[in-house]
Amino acid sequence: MNTAQVTGLLNQWAAGDANALEKLLPAVYAELHRVARRSLRRERDAHTLQPTALINEAIERLLGGARVPHWESRTQLVGIMARAMREVLVDSARHAQAAKRPNRADRVDLEAVDLAIDDGQILLIDDSLRHLARIHSRQARVVELKYFGGLTLEEIASTLAASEATVTRDWRIARAWLKRHMESVP
Repeated sequence: MNTAQVTGLLNQWAAGDANALEKLLPAVYAELHRVARRSLRRERDAHTLQPTALINEAIERLLGGARVPHWESRTQLVGIMARAMREVLVDSARHAQAAKRPNRADRVDLEAVDLAIDDGQILLIDDSLRHLARIHSRQARVVELKYFGGLTLEEIASTLAASEATVTRDWRIARAWLKRHMESVP
């Protein structure tokens, strides 16, 4: 299904057509599965979520609200799903860490986005991203879309309606800021 058709289904769904969602999800499922696999690849080996379960939990969270979300494009939908998947993983990590103190000594290299990370590290990344979002929300969003969503810089630029040069600069600055911030956390 092409981008225009996906956008049309998004608009139909936002207008109240429940059947549009039934057509939309299969059209973007492979892309969401890729995002979920990429997110889970960085998780600890003992993680219990599978890509399908992560997608389903993220969809359930997004659709559980009182109003239908309005998404304008395929990349925006994938970006929002990436954020929802991040929230599911963070909640899972919090739950796993509830009985023990997070190990803040473990550091995360955002350059090595395919390396496995543990619960303490995902909580550290989430905490750092929340802090960055208060300072520079677009940079935090770029990191979220790149790191958790697996989007390319070009796709992120389209999602954020920014130039690719701006997104590249935000990615570079945000990575440096996050590295300094995470190293300063006791």
